[in-house]
Amino acid sequence: VDLAAVLPFYVSLVSPAILVGFNISFIRALRLLRMLKMESYVKVFTVFDDILANNKDVLTVTGFAAVVLWIFFASVLHFLEKDNPKMIGPRGENYYQDIPSAMWPTLLNLCGEVPLADYTPIGKVISGIMGVLAVGSFAIPIGILGAGFEEWVSERYGDEQDEEEVIKTE
Repeated sequence: VDLAAVLPFYVSLVSPAILVGFNISFIRALRLLRMLKMESYVKVFTVFDDILANNKDVLTVTGFAAVVLWIFFASVLHFLEKDNPKMIGPRGENYYQDIPSAMWPTLLNLCGEVPLADYTPIGKVISGIMGVLAVGSFAIPIGILGAGFEEWVSERYGDEQDEEEVIKTE
């Protein structure tokens, strides 16, 4: 881990002539591996891993449901917007020309970006429904993780203590 963190610096320092035209940004990204060492100092990674392991079934079902919603709405928007002349991209392609092409703008819509505003009226209705369902699909895992952290805190500090006692002990 330490070698991967410092090696890009020394490689670029020692041999800049060899690396002309070669972008080593991806090698520099290996410095992020140093974060793995933080677990020995900060136990939150272990707690987070335990919470994910305890709720993996619910999170898996939620992830599967999100993928199903993504494919479903990409299909619906493909059928509704494939003939919309306002859905032409910068390279001349229709964003919704086929279902695989429709998946990227649909994913952006599901994430709340809504990059395209020139939908047909029924497309706008579907996009609104998609936005409401997307909020729910993001809220479920966040609620599960929040409940997991709450459970961890109550196990660690005990149920009988109130917040003031917990603050005093810290």
